[in-house]
Amino acid sequence: MRLNNYWDPILEQTLLAQIYEKVFDLAVEELTKDLMYRNFSEHLILEVVTLHCIQMELKKIEQRESVEGRAVAILGAMIQHRLALFLASATLASAQYAFEIGMYEGFIQQEWENAFTGAAAMAKVMKAWQQIENVQIFLPTIHEDVDIGIDLFVLKEKMMLGLSLKAGRNEVTWAELIVSECNETTDRYGREKNSVYTGVRKIGPRMRFYVWAVLAHVGKTRGVRYEIIPEKSDTEALEQIFSKIQRINRPHAPALVSSS
Repeated sequence: MRLNNYWDPILEQTLLAQIYEKVFDLAVEELTKDLMYRNFSEHLILEVVTLHCIQMELKKIEQRESVEGRAVAILGAMIQHRLALFLASATLASAQYAFEIGMYEGFIQQEWENAFTGAAAMAKVMKAWQQIENVQIFLPTIHEDVDIGIDLFVLKEKMMLGLSLKAGRNEVTWAELIVSECNETTDRYGREKNSVYTGVRKIGPRMRFYVWAVLAHVGKTRGVRYEIIPEKSDTEALEQIFSKIQRINRPHAPALVSSS
């Protein structure tokens, strides 16, 4: 695969995430048009592999300009969204088959594993939310992911959450409701809290419901490379966020977005 197979000169004139996403969507469509797949899951994996190959070609550029760096980040989000959708409904056998794709010749195994691990954590959280009654889950736009730092939106009874997910740092899943900026920003935890809080504040005015900022660290059993099946404790850690919101004096919600 060569750069000129998918690189559009328009990308050198803009940093808009929507433009990058459209260019790469068209590239995937062109590159896979003669390939066969049997169902939506196979289609997702085919697109993931194609996007991953494009991303690896860009990473080979030793002195990347801002436009290539931007493209790599956007491709990463596109890959994660598709992989997470696949894993959220995959059997364990199908997930393992997809994981082993990274061992094939031409792949950089560690790069594939990194992408897979992040998507697996996202899928695990999606499955956990699905076990909670009356919950709806939404993927963010690529702009909301890359530029704002939101990995998932969750809605329950007019309570909207904007989640930032961090994968596999310990065995226990925990989630924290962030209701104010953190003054301590010298450590990673403080920066993560501020990132999701300020991100949610940016998008809040255009959302129909008040959006609550949530930072979640997704647990993973020690020694395993990825996990997609949530434990009861994972679901409980996420569900308690709604209980906390109900105990807080709800801030004045923004006005409903006009349909005009």
